[in-house]
Amino acid sequence: MSAEQPVAEASASPPGPRAVSLGRAVLRRLRLALLGSAFMGAVYFLCAGRLDLPAAWAFLALGLVAAVVNTVVLARRHPELIELRARPQPGTETSDLGLMKAAALLGPVLLVVCGLDAGRLRLVEIPLSVSLLALGVYAVSVALSNWAMAFNAHFESTVRLQAERGHRVETGGPYRFVRHPGYLAALIGLLAQPVVLGSILGFVPAVASAVLIVVRTAFEDRTLMGALEGYRAYAGRVRYRLVPGVF
Repeated sequence: MSAEQPVAEASASPPGPRAVSLGRAVLRRLRLALLGSAFMGAVYFLCAGRLDLPAAWAFLALGLVAAVVNTVVLARRHPELIELRARPQPGTETSDLGLMKAAALLGPVLLVVCGLDAGRLRLVEIPLSVSLLALGVYAVSVALSNWAMAFNAHFESTVRLQAERGHRVETGGPYRFVRHPGYLAALIGLLAQPVVLGSILGFVPAVASAVLIVVRTAFEDRTLMGALEGYRAYAGRVRYRLVPGVF
């Protein structure tokens, strides 16, 4: 044993409560992501009645990778969001909770419809190359979502004025181009998902979910316009909510 070793051991200190809490939150988030991916795979493949659907396996793998990357981004940039995004926070608008519940119901419906169509009905055979191309589009949506979260310390999962957190207008990163890049990312990923999962019928619940995203975008925009200082001026500079030149 060297003479320096006891000094090093004596100077070491255990991690503080905040570090321990963050570590637990990260592990819990990753565990939930793994369970969610397992649930999605079970629903889809049971409805499909077959396992030889490589694009679907790639989609599930990408989802897990995205969860890890997203958790790392939040832990480095805005660690408090890991806990805050886990559940609706006090002050969440009631209308937004209703929209969230509707979207939560449509998620499993999309998996069921895509599974039945891709594995049993096979209304339209989507080539693997097309599904993998759509998977690339889905990956772009994941990157855009992470980009938005990296620049927005107020990227909670629900719509509310976060006065206790010093809520301010975010103008960096993708917020220079559209006011709600997180919703744009969700919209892109949602519309790519049926193609990835080999289903044309999947566009029915996907489009229904897309409508909810557009409605929620308009609702959040109206809420922030009336409650968040500086947002109206920001909206005057960045004219479009979701798609530049369109909406």
